[in-house]
Amino acid sequence: MQKFHIFRLAVKSMKHLFLSFILLLPNLISAQTPSTNDSTDGISTDTSQLVFCGGVENSLPVGVSNWFFSDASANDYVYAYYSQSSSLVMKQVLMVIYRGNGEKAAGEQWFNVKPKWKYTFLKCHFPSKGDYKVLLYDENKKVLAQGSVTIMER
Repeated sequence: MQKFHIFRLAVKSMKHLFLSFILLLPNLISAQTPSTNDSTDGISTDTSQLVFCGGVENSLPVGVSNWFFSDASANDYVYAYYSQSSSLVMKQVLMVIYRGNGEKAAGEQWFNVKPKWKYTFLKCHFPSKGDYKVLLYDENKKVLAQGSVTIMER
């Protein structure tokens, strides 16, 4: 019985991994090619796309979407996932969250990252429902990636 349970868990994990890869493939392709120039806080540069997800398994985002349900009183969060073709070669990244109208939703937040990894994921908390834009900067405050997400009330 225990062997069957372990086999069932392995099959379920492979199924989730395959589905995550299929859902993520278009986002990974667009994340590896620079998108249009963007200007926020006076910085204009080519940027990659951030992917928003419910979690990360085996180095890949799971539950990828551009909108999520949240309950502000429950302190819900989603992850912003960033990947590139080479190692990050930095120890920290800066995340800034803007509301749809362009005002900062929260203060700037620095996150430690693994310099040898080609990806990172950061926990994002959005204070209320609405449209948000998230920018990710390197240690020199150069824009690495950006993404937009919509938070809806449950």
